[in-house]
Amino acid sequence: AQVKPFIESANAEYVLLSDTDVVANIDYRPVIDFHEENGADITVVYGRGTFTTEQTMTKTVLSVNSDNVVYDVLIRPEISGEHNVSLNMFVVSKDFLLDVIRDAESRNLYSFEVDVLQKRLHDIKVLGYKYDRPFSQIDSMNTYFKSNMSLVDKSLRDKLFMSDAPIYTKVRDDAPAKYGIDADVKNSLVADGCIIEGTVENCVLFRGVKVEKGAKVKNCILMQDTYVGAKAEMNFVITDKNVSISEYRSLAGTESYPVFVNKGVTV
Repeated sequence: AQVKPFIESANAEYVLLSDTDVVANIDYRPVIDFHEENGADITVVYGRGTFTTEQTMTKTVLSVNSDNVVYDVLIRPEISGEHNVSLNMFVVSKDFLLDVIRDAESRNLYSFEVDVLQKRLHDIKVLGYKYDRPFSQIDSMNTYFKSNMSLVDKSLRDKLFMSDAPIYTKVRDDAPAKYGIDADVKNSLVADGCIIEGTVENCVLFRGVKVEKGAKVKNCILMQDTYVGAKAEMNFVITDKNVSISEYRSLAGTESYPVFVNKGVTV
């Protein structure tokens, strides 16, 4: 209801609803065209994949027929296997959305997926738009870790970072990464401005990370300007910005439970 005045004053014919926990490189223009051409009330963007029960318990699972009609919606089900999952992206008309908001206000409803998508599924026209490229839902520290580590795979990076669909980020104009004579770097993604004197394996290093001589960093995500002192050892660790790991320190988590170090902390 808080966004209703903004929507009412907007000149756009359609509204795109999107959560902030899904990472995907998607062009919404074909989705809007699909929605308009097929006369849908709601178009849901979905992806298909194989999921564990633990994973589906944080997702909305859709059943979609050959005509792209969504005929069943399961919210956080305890199921496993290959399924269509909502990417929490919806295209609706401005007028339809305002009707939904007014109805929700009068009935004290708050969930678009439960109170509209699921409960009104057979009263309105809900279509599914399949997204075929890589996507990831970041809903825990574990999924954040796995999603970032997957970027080490060049074939996946090529599908996410495409020349015809560039992703823009802040430019810091750092020097290229510098590798010392004793550096040993394997299977890692290293950003500009990094200085590597030690061992780095299966890692994602953000800009300005420094790994001193004798340090061993494996299976880690080190954010901007993290410092790793000499002889320190790290395995399955995520550091926020400006973290400093003192020399000879040892930090270790596991793949399912990585250690997280808050922004600006010295260990």
